[in-house]
Amino acid sequence: MPAAAPDAAPMFVAAWAIVAAATLPFFAAGRWLSRRESFCPRWRVVPFRGTLLDWLLLYVAYLLVMSLAIGGLESGAERFRGPDAGQLRQMAAGLFALPALLAVAAFLRHAAHDLRPTFDWRALPGDVARGVVAGVAFTPAVHAVYWLTKTLNAAAGGAEREHPLALLGAGTSPGEVAFFLLAVCVAVPWIEELLFRGVMLRWLGRRAANAAPVFAVALLFAGTEGANFNPRLAPTLFVVALAALTVAASRLRAARTVRAVLASSALFAAAHSSVWPSPLPLFVLACGLGYLTVRTGRITAAVVAHGLFNAVSSVILIRQPAG
Repeated sequence: MPAAAPDAAPMFVAAWAIVAAATLPFFAAGRWLSRRESFCPRWRVVPFRGTLLDWLLLYVAYLLVMSLAIGGLESGAERFRGPDAGQLRQMAAGLFALPALLAVAAFLRHAAHDLRPTFDWRALPGDVARGVVAGVAFTPAVHAVYWLTKTLNAAAGGAEREHPLALLGAGTSPGEVAFFLLAVCVAVPWIEELLFRGVMLRWLGRRAANAAPVFAVALLFAGTEGANFNPRLAPTLFVVALAALTVAASRLRAARTVRAVLASSALFAAAHSSVWPSPLPLFVLACGLGYLTVRTGRITAAVVAHGLFNAVSSVILIRQPAG
């Protein structure tokens, strides 16, 4: 999130307008092709078939492919060598990890659950249209929360860290910019949505007790990744507050689904604790993406919305120098 303060609002508005204008034709085409179906599906509980073992296998596969790819890149092209190229290696490795994760997910569905593939090409136009609307709508709200949390964090004397992508920059040549956009706006959304909404959200919805180990892992992320910040307890207290919110949600209608969205969003936010206070606005984003997944029963719209959210930050980086 490079638009770091309210005085950067003009830069954000320009980037947001560029992304919104670029995606308008996709919304129009998707809406026309899906004109016979409801644009806002009725709220429903996602068919929860994911298991914890599915998520662990996907995550292990992700770590394994990322490690192998990073090792290969580090010993390969000069551009990816050295400690300063760490973020670049991570981005390139993600391009290798995405097809591997999709292959593992397809194998698990076929071999472990004997289910046919869930990707429905007929639903794609409608999901693209929904994702465009959600991405354009979510982004200003999430950035507003980001600016507010940064202001409050600074007023409390808390430290913060610049996002690694803001330090890296998007590059200057067309090839570098294309690589950056492909990694940040395509690979990252697919990987994160598959892990957090595609499998984790479904598993969390099976039983209320499933939220407890997820919050334990979220606390581990917050306590270790956020340990370098002042106040040091901020990320941990944030996760504790989210756990209390999830318990309170047990009294709401559709409590099972609401708990699943809140718990998966808490884990997603805590995984970004190294860039405090980003977890707070990212929790808001994750809740919106979880809502999209619940409404559609698929992650396609969430992937599109997530990609557009990243695209706005990417446009800001393209329009300004790194650092």
